Amino acid sequence: MKSKKNKKTAILGRIVENLRAFYPELDQHFMCPTCLSVFPVTEQSRISEAHVIPKSAGGSLRTYICTGCNSKFGANQDRWFGDYLQLRRQSRGKNQRTILDIPSNPHYFSIDGTRVQGTFRTEADGGLGFYIYEDKTAPEALRRVLSRQPKSITIPVPLLGKRDVVNTGFLTAAYLLWFKELGYSWALQAHLDQVRQQIQNPSEQVIQGKFWVDCPGEFFERPWVGVASIRNELVLVAALADRLVLLPPADRKNCYSVLDEDFRDLNSQYRRLRFADGHEFGSPMGLIYGDRFLISPDIFLKESGRGAYLFYPPGAESNPRMLFPIAEEEYERQRTRLNHQLIKLEGQIEIPLKSTGRPENE
Repeated sequence: MKSKKNKKTAILGRIVENLRAFYPELDQHFMCPTCLSVFPVTEQSRISEAHVIPKSAGGSLRTYICTGCNSKFGANQDRWFGDYLQLRRQSRGKNQRTILDIPSNPHYFSIDGTRVQGTFRTEADGGLGFYIYEDKTAPEALRRVLSRQPKSITIPVPLLGKRDVVNTGFLTAAYLLWFKELGYSWALQAHLDQVRQQIQNPSEQVIQGKFWVDCPGEFFERPWVGVASIRNELVLVAALADRLVLLPPADRKNCYSVLDEDFRDLNSQYRRLRFADGHEFGSPMGLIYGDRFLISPDIFLKESGRGAYLFYPPGAESNPRMLFPIAEEEYERQRTRLNHQLIKLEGQIEIPLKSTGRPENE
């Protein structure tokens, strides 16, 4: 079995090779997908293994970002996002828990305005249990609260005031999940700057619009990425816990502004997309769904012929195919050959298809 260090070296090696396909001059360099900082891969103290879903909430999927971003996320969105996921997961089991049972809740509460050290939790009968730490509570405060029958108890629940940060936690996980699947073909798209800015500023409203859909009655035990039709608008999604997180496609960068923020009673249609594991895409790659260009690395706008597109027929569950864009002269030569299947995309020339060879099963 490979050691953890060897495994990290192998994964980073694939990520580094992937980056070199975009920038040959950055041989043996790592680029953080969330802040786009670049430094030599030999400076491994600056590279951190990041959990897509916080480890505190049972997350096992991992990728790599810079140490600075990992520390920043851990102290902000990961902390509160992890609490939320624990709460949602525990509320579904036989021994259901409530927001009062989150382990990171403060160990204090107030009785008739007097603060005491202690803990509180939901009891088996559905009532609330309060327990005072006598050795940690000031003697005067302890005397005051024990001298009379309490009339009111105030409970601190910080998670309730961190909804925006929890939402950004979902967005961070969704962005990293797509990076885990497609590497720099995902991260090196300029239109995702708004997503990265929101991730870097979890308490601010950078994205003008709602970027998630609640899925009542659903709980995605295993995260996945795909596409969804939301109010007849095709968007990229990541399925996480009880939500679909929405991400803008390359050909509709302003999708957040055109989506209706009221997603109540929404029956969204979504499809999971399957890719190869481990950043195995050696060259830049885009994604086409039907006649929509959903992922298109910036390099495709600068240099044609540097990569290929994965093509998914809409509504079909078949494996994707690989499209290799070619010049018109080459197209004219290829079209006269036998055994070539052609498709027509709106606004594009017909392109020969080639099977990707990717496995149908996970």
